[in-house]
Amino acid sequence: VSRSLEEPKEKSECKFVNPLKTGVHILHILIGYIFDQCLVCYFLYFKSLYALKHER
Repeated sequence: VSRSLEEPKEKSECKFVNPLKTGVHILHILIGYIFDQCLVCYFLYFKSLYALKHER
């Protein structure tokens, strides 16, 4: 009897948890994408600075 009562609770919880998980996942993708872009920009910036210092 306890098992049959627990099953619907788990199913209802999953409905609420899944959108939150996907939302967090999308946030992680966006943050990761922005962070990757920034890293590339910083890398190119420092690379150009490094090249300028060695050219002089």
